[in-house]
Amino acid sequence: MGYRIVVDTCVARSAGRTVIEDPVSKVCRNTLLTLEKSKFAYQIVMTQCLLEEWERNASVFALWWLTQMRSKKRVVNLGNVEIDHLRERVDKAIGLLPERRDARDRIFEDIHLIEAALMSNKRIISRDENARCHFYYVITFGPSTIDLSDIGEILWVNPEKAEEDVIGWLESGAPEEETRCLRNSACPV
Repeated sequence: MGYRIVVDTCVARSAGRTVIEDPVSKVCRNTLLTLEKSKFAYQIVMTQCLLEEWERNASVFALWWLTQMRSKKRVVNLGNVEIDHLRERVDKAIGLLPERRDARDRIFEDIHLIEAALMSNKRIISRDENARCHFYYVITFGPSTIDLSDIGEILWVNPEKAEEDVIGWLESGAPEEETRCLRNSACPV
């Protein structure tokens, strides 16, 4: 089996069919199809929180795709996952970054993606650049006394960004590449 990968709801929502072909919709659909049809037999990671988001927000196409992945036994359900020590470290780091305290709610809104990635193969596919940059900022500029290196090791790819070539990356086996790590995200400071 291939890597276990977290697919954010924003990708599932964007993968809908449209009458006029939207480039974002197309690349998100193709990303899901590549995950399904790849020779690497990727598995999709779901937590209870992520599954509920998918059920509320995913496009009809993405829900059909998820059914296909389930029928192939390629959905890994982690259940209700909360890594308390991770949440405590992130919360403490945010508290020591006065210019990022306002981002706390936003970070904790998406921390389930980080938790799922850490419980699997440290790979996230998401279009959410705000979330990526918030995590990048906390791990890069957070106090050195708080170890957030595990978050920095997560590979975060965005199918909407052509330069990231997510489909090519998946077709190559989703290898660990330093440039894709959260700690190396190209976020404005």
